[in-house]
Amino acid sequence: MYDKKLEVQIKQLEIERTFQKNLIHNIPDLIWMKDLDGVYLACNAEFELFFGKSEQEIVGKTDYDFVDEKLADFFREHDKKALQSNGPCKNNEWINYAADGRRILLETIKTVILDDNHNPIGVLGLGHDITERYMQEITTEEINQRYEAVINSTSDGFWLVNMQGKIIEVNESYCHESGFSQEEILNKYVWELDACDDNEAVKRNIRKIKEIKRAVFETTHRKKDGTIWNVEVSSSYSDIQEGYFFSFIRNICERKLNEKLAVLRVELSELVYKHNEIELLKKALDHAELLTNSQIGFFHYVEDDQETVSLQTWSSKTFEEMCFLQGDSLHYPISEAGIWADCIDEKKAVIHNDYESLPHKKGLPEGHTKLLRELTVPIFRENKIVAVIGLGNKLTDYNQADVEIVNKIGDISYDFIEKIHIEKKIKFLAYNDVLTGLPNRELFADRLQQGISAAKRNHTYMALCYIDLDGFKPINDQYGHDAGDLLLTLLAYRLTETSRESDTIARIGGDEFVLLLNDLDDIFKAEEIAERILQIIAEPYELQGQRVHVSASIGITIYPLDDSVPDGLLRHADQAMYRAKENGKNTYQLYNSIEDQKVRKHRKMLKDIEKAIEQSQLVLFYQPRVSLETMQLVGVEALVRWNHPKEGILAPFKFLPYIENTPLEIALDEWVLKTAIEQHLSWIKEGLIIPVSVNISPRHIDQDTFPGYLKNVLAQYPDLNPDNLELEVLETGSIDNTVHLSKIMNACKELGVSFSLDDFGTGYSSLTYFHRLPISILKIDRDFVLDMINNSEVFDIVEGVIRLADALNRPVVAEGVESLEHGLMLMQLGCQYIQGYGLGKPMPVNEFSSWINNFNQHIHWQNLQNQAFSMTYDNALNVAIYAIQHCLLELKMTFESDTAVNDQSKFQFDCYFNTWYGGLGQSRFGHMPQYAFIPPKFASIQKLSEQLNSVAIKDGNDKAMERFEELEVICNEFITMLSKLSN
Repeated sequence: MYDKKLEVQIKQLEIERTFQKNLIHNIPDLIWMKDLDGVYLACNAEFELFFGKSEQEIVGKTDYDFVDEKLADFFREHDKKALQSNGPCKNNEWINYAADGRRILLETIKTVILDDNHNPIGVLGLGHDITERYMQEITTEEINQRYEAVINSTSDGFWLVNMQGKIIEVNESYCHESGFSQEEILNKYVWELDACDDNEAVKRNIRKIKEIKRAVFETTHRKKDGTIWNVEVSSSYSDIQEGYFFSFIRNICERKLNEKLAVLRVELSELVYKHNEIELLKKALDHAELLTNSQIGFFHYVEDDQETVSLQTWSSKTFEEMCFLQGDSLHYPISEAGIWADCIDEKKAVIHNDYESLPHKKGLPEGHTKLLRELTVPIFRENKIVAVIGLGNKLTDYNQADVEIVNKIGDISYDFIEKIHIEKKIKFLAYNDVLTGLPNRELFADRLQQGISAAKRNHTYMALCYIDLDGFKPINDQYGHDAGDLLLTLLAYRLTETSRESDTIARIGGDEFVLLLNDLDDIFKAEEIAERILQIIAEPYELQGQRVHVSASIGITIYPLDDSVPDGLLRHADQAMYRAKENGKNTYQLYNSIEDQKVRKHRKMLKDIEKAIEQSQLVLFYQPRVSLETMQLVGVEALVRWNHPKEGILAPFKFLPYIENTPLEIALDEWVLKTAIEQHLSWIKEGLIIPVSVNISPRHIDQDTFPGYLKNVLAQYPDLNPDNLELEVLETGSIDNTVHLSKIMNACKELGVSFSLDDFGTGYSSLTYFHRLPISILKIDRDFVLDMINNSEVFDIVEGVIRLADALNRPVVAEGVESLEHGLMLMQLGCQYIQGYGLGKPMPVNEFSSWINNFNQHIHWQNLQNQAFSMTYDNALNVAIYAIQHCLLELKMTFESDTAVNDQSKFQFDCYFNTWYGGLGQSRFGHMPQYAFIPPKFASIQKLSEQLNSVAIKDGNDKAMERFEELEVICNEFITMLSKLSN
């Protein structure tokens, strides 16, 4: 009986609870419960509409999760008042429903919830819509008073707008946010403050709100100082009187900023995956510029010493329009930096809104955009400044809001940079040797497979060299492992410095290294490189103040002659290395099968070359030599080619290595000498006196019989003037007795011929040869001349050689001249003769007459003498200036010609300037602050020249010439800018 009664009571309670719950949820008022900390415990259906969330989504959260901070603070303050009072607390507050955007006046009653012991455990709230009652009960005066109190007490801005879009009321909150006074805003039209450029779009929006009565939307407004700010507008239309719009305007800049920063995080995370540090920083700077309306952005690293900065990159806009310098191009002490570095000294963000008036500012480099304002923010990690992010030239003054934006972007970007550095380090350790930094065995295996694939694809050779040091263990035992590690590190550096970009050097354990040589034309190249490596390794090392020596044994195998699998190739090279050790060390050995194939191929090539001489398959090509003083042809160099019956014309390196130190070498010399003399005499019959130079092998000229042989040859050609015959001697290790060679050469000179020293600077004994032998002319190796504009050190070598020859009263021939810029530079340095592809390639006899005619009419070469000494006192700078002048003249000649310009024939205003800028110019002038601001000006030249090309293609050359003066003006400004570098 008792249980039955209890069951009835429980059932009755459930019915009552259900009834209460349904009642509460169906009451049209807002009902909610919070705990003492303001955390929601329950709410009804009407309250769900207020937040636009379900009860399940609301419970467990606070007002700060649903409304902005100011409104949440307001709610929380009233909660606290209710907890502190003895009875219910009542207040009225205007609220927006998140579900549909409607705005109502809410009468709120809050009371304390007590537990059984009468201790407060929370707050119960009841909100009733009293908007209608409010509007009906109060008098007109009360309405006005309360209306003004509401709009002026809210943190949101407020407008009352008439049907014409004119603002007839505004509250103080909006004035404070916008910077305008009430007098300045009243009677303005909405579109005068809305930042939308399309006024008609604003008017259409007004008409739409009238139609639908209520709208919530986002837009941007313009403050008095020109700053654009994001707003959320809640606007309602009432047809009272002639009709009005009631608009509440909320500042949502922070929300929008957080949204944009979230987008930035996503974009930066993608660049982290690509390990693209520079692009990541550019992206961050681009966002910082955009969010602050700046025109300049830069990022500097601050090094561990806290005394040095390094420019890492600029924003995309700055990089493209103002300055091209980036990466590790510029390091300098903080003490020498400009005022932007004040933030490092002060360890806080620094704003300079009046740059021109600052007494401690430094002058800006030539070409730098005028600086109006700047903001720099230091980035900290573990209480140390690790970087500086800076902006410049905002249209209005920088403020604390800008500082906060830049600070956030700086922290976000540097977090991602740290991720890149960590991932790079992990990857590096996985594939590289920790001690030397060289690839390890795993990475080498991958490169080996790539090398095999490339050799198959390109039909070239790939050599694998296995290097093991001789005498390394005694050094470790005598000086310790630290000294041994240092030696290995120094050795790795030497090997890296002397290797080609396409090669791979790896350390695979202890004192064992492997070298992968890709893209070889013949197997002799691998042996040449191995000999050079042996010499490099054998040079002394400085260890603990002592000079120590080691040597190496090298084993070589060559793919595809050895077509083994990768492991097999490595094993075969290892076996060859042990043979080198057995043969006395400090040497190299080819893998047995490669050695056998080399011997067989050598024998076959000797027979084929012998047949080529007998069957007249060899031909001579002639390369012109030109005087820089007269720009006239002064001679030719005879160069042998093999007109192979199957492979066509073969260059000398394809066959000459096979006949070195064989009788065929001398036989070929004799054929070349007689053929060149006969061609010289043939030209004389045509009225052309063209001196000819012929290469003579060192072995041939070192023979006692050579003077007699030469005398007999000259006797066979009595019409030959020996003054027109030059014999070129190549410095080589096979000649070790210069006294003997000097006697032979002097005997030959008595016959009337002269000697030149070929490829000067490539051997170890060049100066000895030059000093001791009767050399009449010096030929600078082509590789030096080719690189002299790219490499300052090479330029110094060329200049030094020319000065040395001038001091000894010897003329110089520079080989490898491929451009007018090379010619100009050599002319300025005092070089007498030039030779190279820029003048003329080696050519068969039947093309030579045509070349002479064309060269004599070549306006640029013929006028080069007039350019050489009409610029600055700096030779390196003159080349850059000439490059611009030459390109300008070329383009003018293109437009003045009768030939129509099309996409295939249009002139590219590129010239040698870019090569010069990154090479010789960088080394000579790169330390100057204005150097970084030169490329944007050149970019404007390129852009305008492209426009003129387009005009010529579309409208004809005459139309392009009408605008050519614009290009001349920019070029002259640019040349003036370059000339100032010499100051």
